[in-house]
Amino acid sequence: MKALSNKNIQNQTLNSTYKFILRKYDLRKTLTTYHTLFTLSIIALTFTYSAVQAAGQWTPTGSMHVGRLGFTATLLNSGKVLVTGGATKLWSDSLSSSELYDPETGQWTYTGSMNQVRTGHSATLLSTGEVMVAGGYEAGKSGLASAEIYNPETGKWRFTGSMNTPRAFPYMSPLRDGKVLITAGSTTGGSQDSLSSAEIFDPDTETWQSTGSMVRARTRYYLSSPSDTIQPLANGKILVVGGHACCGYIWFDDSELYDPSTKRWSRTTAKSTHAQGSTALLSDGRVLVAGGRYGFQGSDVTIADAEIYDPENGNWAATSSLPSDRLGPLVTLLNGKILMAGGGHEQWGSGRCGPMRPGALYDPKTGTWKETASLVNPRSQHIAIRLLSGKVLIAGGYDCVVSGSLASAELYTPEKALPPSASAIPISPSSIQLVWNKDASAKALRIQRKTGTCEAATAWATRMDLGSNKTTVEDTGLKANTAYAYRLAYYYGGKTFSEYSACVSATTNLARTPNMPKSLVARSDSDTQVTLTWSDLSTNERGFDIFRKDDQNDWAKLASTGANTPIYRDNTATGNATTTTYAYHVEACNTAGCSQMNPNVAVVPFKPTALQATPGTTVQLQWVDASSNESGFTILRKNGACGNALPWTTVATVGADKTTYGDAAVIGKTRYAYQVQAHTATAQPIARGYSANSECVSVVTP
Repeated sequence: MKALSNKNIQNQTLNSTYKFILRKYDLRKTLTTYHTLFTLSIIALTFTYSAVQAAGQWTPTGSMHVGRLGFTATLLNSGKVLVTGGATKLWSDSLSSSELYDPETGQWTYTGSMNQVRTGHSATLLSTGEVMVAGGYEAGKSGLASAEIYNPETGKWRFTGSMNTPRAFPYMSPLRDGKVLITAGSTTGGSQDSLSSAEIFDPDTETWQSTGSMVRARTRYYLSSPSDTIQPLANGKILVVGGHACCGYIWFDDSELYDPSTKRWSRTTAKSTHAQGSTALLSDGRVLVAGGRYGFQGSDVTIADAEIYDPENGNWAATSSLPSDRLGPLVTLLNGKILMAGGGHEQWGSGRCGPMRPGALYDPKTGTWKETASLVNPRSQHIAIRLLSGKVLIAGGYDCVVSGSLASAELYTPEKALPPSASAIPISPSSIQLVWNKDASAKALRIQRKTGTCEAATAWATRMDLGSNKTTVEDTGLKANTAYAYRLAYYYGGKTFSEYSACVSATTNLARTPNMPKSLVARSDSDTQVTLTWSDLSTNERGFDIFRKDDQNDWAKLASTGANTPIYRDNTATGNATTTTYAYHVEACNTAGCSQMNPNVAVVPFKPTALQATPGTTVQLQWVDASSNESGFTILRKNGACGNALPWTTVATVGADKTTYGDAAVIGKTRYAYQVQAHTATAQPIARGYSANSECVSVVTP
């Protein structure tokens, strides 16, 4: 991509903080349940709960009352962890009992038992805060179609509507609308009769309805947990990776997507590695899959491969491999890194046995793994679940060296969650706007304030606590021409906060000066014209001053408009679409002075070039990214040929540096026209820039 010739344009490119904000997604729903398989240890070890845990280390916590294989673990809204059912021996019995883990005491207590013994079932947290389990099997018998709901308030279970098909080892995931998807599995408890069918549970009616079937029949691998290889995505779709079938046993490395809007499954693009063991959602919405088991029975191997799926373009890309081959659970930490805790590297029928103690930590920023602290006990086939405090609980699992399962549990204390990255911007004589990056794992945000600059000796006081969905707030009622300092911290529940952010400060405007204009947009109309629009938030301005900067020239006043005139057309922006980068900001002025400069300026990116469209059931678009400062691209489409008068509609937006998009929402034997537009955006107070549209291309679908 073309590099900008002038590096001093203030904020002419997207600052990294706002890119981070744009790409953050809500992980809370996807991190509410983690499940896996357990077995009972021949010798159960009980540890005393330790209240002191060093960062990056594992320490023992209370043991479960009974070992469990093929059971589920669900994080409740209270912060406790519910485990259900399973088996105490290697597939020779089944349990109905349930236990609760309390992070405050580090102890397990029995709660109400299910009405049905079940092993190899799946569980999910409903929007009501209740837990539903479905499917599984009873040892020595076929799969189960029944489902039950647990009420955390009463500690009791009740039957709900049964599925249309019995399913052992199915995949289960909540959907955005509160319904629940269950798919695949086996009717017998083995994998001789793997299923491709899927069903949807409606909590309002407590009934199941059939939905589209998977492309491939598969059974969730019994050595991975119910949630390890099914992943809800930020776009509402559901990703399933891997699985196996019989006979002889074969482990898959392919993946499929379920689209709730169409109720259909489709294959993703081909993966470049065999990774299929566990998945984790990254903070930018991509999915990491790592490790696993691959091949045919007798020649199967555990693997160290790792790969990342990008929902924006539907492509897989290999990343660095695990430090050692293994099959183990992945957990997303509050600091954005991914932890693989222990795992195993057994081989079917070979006698190879290897429960592991070493942990592995993946850093999405560098795309690399490193070994981290080892577990207290080697284990495989265990659960790993992130608690509200940010600590990671693992429990149970199998130790094939002694041919027994484990009832013990451990806690991992990660490095402290990263603090917010904050900025303070004076908006008016009586208000300052605060902006920060969102941590979707946080439950709230605390803001503290003091009068004066950051160096002032005045005391900090809590100014406000805000919901986790906020990334900006305006602090009002302030004194004119006065400095205020701020610091922010994320809140995760209980007594857990992140560190406070670095202090930021700002000085309110002089009295009677107009408020700062907001929502500045700079849109390229042609290679010589850019139209500016903004929001006028003052009632006392005499007019607006427009400032411009380009590759060769520093900031200079370009023009002025009168009061109540929030628009200006720059007819001298020569080469804005192809050769010269232009940045703009606007100030409101009156006789008392002008508003302060908004640090977030509008920058016009270069227009994309060489757009191509390949017809098919999905129209594949490809273009050349001519900018180095865009935050993303907008895909525009209309029916018919390029030259018709029909309006353009936005089909999708994709992130920075993307150069492809697949449009699947098309009808056969229809002509479509496409254009692509680059855009930039900053953090609040927001400023945007839009390139001129690319050339138009049209295709006819088959």
